Amino acid sequence: MEVKNVSPTVSPGENSLTRSSKDSAITVPDVPSFQDLINKTKEAMTSGSELHLEEYHSSLGLPNRFLLPKGTTEGMDFHFVVFVSDGSEDMAVAGLHESTSFNHYGCHDGKYPDKKPHGYPLDRRVDDERIITGVSNFKAMDIKVFHTE
Repeated sequence: MEVKNVSPTVSPGENSLTRSSKDSAITVPDVPSFQDLINKTKEAMTSGSELHLEEYHSSLGLPNRFLLPKGTTEGMDFHFVVFVSDGSEDMAVAGLHESTSFNHYGCHDGKYPDKKPHGYPLDRRVDDERIITGVSNFKAMDIKVFHTE
């Protein structure tokens, strides 16, 4: 699964990026049920307060809580892959790095935001891993994801 297209500015050498699933372009907050919407509307009408549901402007995407696997208390094994490319060369939509309203399905004008195929460079089989192991912008490693209460 392609987790995220990010467009930060990075410098040569080591960079550290921290992101919340709430900042992801491919995830959305859990969409409230119709009953929750009815209850929130009734509460707002009864109290005379404003009803704010702006965070639910889109239900297209994975729920934030699904961005990473839950893992187990013992740790669940995964193969983690990171690929970094020059986004300015790959962008199919001008100003994409400033937009937070695109996702895997494209932008509002109907274009997929990346000139590369969906999932690139993992969109095809690599029979000999030596082809990619020496590439400086590609890193793969085995990790464990732990779930803690």
